Amino acid sequence: MHISYRAIFKSAWQITIKNKVLWLFGFFASFISLEAVYEVTINQIQQAQNLQSLQQKILNLYPSQVAFINAKIYFLNIISEDYRSYLFFIFCMTAFFLLLWVIFTSQIYIIKNAVSLYKNKKIASSENFRQSNEKFWSVLGINVLSKIFLYVGFLALSLPLLFLFLTQNFTASVFAYIIFLILFILLAIVTGFLTAFATNFIILKDLNILEAIRSAWQLFSRNILISLEIATLLFLLKIFSLIIVLCIFALFLIPLLLVLMVVLMNQSILGLIMSLTLIILTLLIIYFWAAAVYTVFYLSSWAITFIKLTEESLIGKIIYLIQSIPSLFRKKAKEYNIKLDKKEIKQQAIKLAKKARLETKIISKKLAKKYIELEPQVKKQSKKIAKKLNSAYLRFEPKVEKEIKKFISQKQKSLKSTRRKSTSLKQKKTKKRVPKK
Repeated sequence: MHISYRAIFKSAWQITIKNKVLWLFGFFASFISLEAVYEVTINQIQQAQNLQSLQQKILNLYPSQVAFINAKIYFLNIISEDYRSYLFFIFCMTAFFLLLWVIFTSQIYIIKNAVSLYKNKKIASSENFRQSNEKFWSVLGINVLSKIFLYVGFLALSLPLLFLFLTQNFTASVFAYIIFLILFILLAIVTGFLTAFATNFIILKDLNILEAIRSAWQLFSRNILISLEIATLLFLLKIFSLIIVLCIFALFLIPLLLVLMVVLMNQSILGLIMSLTLIILTLLIIYFWAAAVYTVFYLSSWAITFIKLTEESLIGKIIYLIQSIPSLFRKKAKEYNIKLDKKEIKQQAIKLAKKARLETKIISKKLAKKYIELEPQVKKQSKKIAKKLNSAYLRFEPKVEKEIKKFISQKQKSLKSTRRKSTSLKQKKTKKRVPKK
């Protein structure tokens, strides 16, 4: 059975539109980079255009890490000496972790609600929120592990490049960089898919981190093509949504710019501040609204896809199309053979019609010749037959006349006898009607 992306996106869109409460959670969940795979891929493609910047980045990798660690140690030493800085640091860390809790809890809440709505299960929002809160640390751990894994992978893959950059072998450096680019993009893609599937396993199947990673790898290895297909489609849908958001920006921005022009003409500072504030607020509202809606749609699409992949054995669209090519060829071959048969039948019918026309022409010519040959004989025979008929008529004419006269006399006699009988009957009737004296 092949997967239907249209049904998945339709269900995700209906969940997004009909449950506007999820937009609030989508607003907080939108602060997580959902398309980490796309971002890493695009960043690496941009870096491929400038090899010198990557070379400098790799050469400064070790010193920059040492400087980063020393700066943090220095910052911690300052905090230990000044209690106000220490309190400010605690406040900032508390706010940061609170924001993380809201973001990841919102993501978990959207996924759980999307699946329950997809399966038509009614679960109380308080129960969903409680379960989302329980899964916070596991989901946070998966995301932190994915970031660490990508960073370690970057370090491991950049070591050969570092060696080649130090030897200043430009040709080998370019070749090694191409290999590094391909391997790191593949690593980022696999890590992104494993993170998405592992998050769903933790939230929906109640697995721990290690079991979720193992199950995510098994699911991804069985459905590599489907994962790539739906990720590509979601990326294209994001581009399409950005175009729509830009159109909405333009619709709201045109009247606001007209107001700004009027304010500039009047040279009012207060009006300028108010109009600029209104423009910025409008753009921010539209942006965060679009981000919230897309986040709910994105998470719902992945959650529904996860449910379908774990509960059904599905085939990717590309594999389905490849498998349907032979049957398509057979179908086209049948249609082609039918067309050929029709053409052959038409050609044979045309040939038979031409033959029939030629034969009819030949037969008509032969009949015309025969008629011309037999015409004098037919005329002689008809004259002879006419003479014989005339002589026979002359022979039998007196007999016929006698017979006719006999027939006429017999008819006359019969008429006279009938008249006599009718008169005698009339007389008898008149005698009976006369009264006796």
